[in-house]
Amino acid sequence: MTQNPTYPPQPPGMPGYGNPMPPQQQSNGFAIAGLIFGIIGFCVPFLGGLIGLILGFIGLSKTKNPAVSGRGMSITAIILSIVSLITSGIVVLGFSASIYALVRGTAAPRAAARTFVQDLSSGNMTAARADADPSITDAELDAMSTQLKAKGTFVDMTALGFSAEATPGHKTCAVGGALKFSGGPESFNIELVDTANGWKVTKADFH
Repeated sequence: MTQNPTYPPQPPGMPGYGNPMPPQQQSNGFAIAGLIFGIIGFCVPFLGGLIGLILGFIGLSKTKNPAVSGRGMSITAIILSIVSLITSGIVVLGFSASIYALVRGTAAPRAAARTFVQDLSSGNMTAARADADPSITDAELDAMSTQLKAKGTFVDMTALGFSAEATPGHKTCAVGGALKFSGGPESFNIELVDTANGWKVTKADFH
């Protein structure tokens, strides 16, 4: 009589007839995208970090479903995004503070440049001479005055760019922009130096 073969029992948890394979977890696209944007946030200030933060939280919420993976990746994306946002904020604040300091620090030379232009355009050569450094000759001042008076009445000056340099005992500033006259606009570039008697013009170009 032929006997049916017998098989040893399957250990608990092993795949077999009575122990099906556990379902494989689904990938989490939001977690992956959040991690990528969290890294991009260090190169693209604010935007990358903000997108990465949103995607990271969405990816984390998806992991409430046991069938979805990516919890650790989502948390990493959130942390990276927050760090990138903080870093971007520090950089922007530092840059803004530098611009504010430059604008405030160049207020006096910009005012001196404006006075110089106003005196030249009105033909007040005594005042223009006082505004200028001795390196500018009287003949040069006369030529500048003639050029500006031909443009009509001086109306306003707009400084579109300026820079400043400072070494021990020596400060200089350059101001450039546009002049508005009754006869039309004129661009300018004026360089000044800080002296014991205030800021004095060392060079001026009008064109």
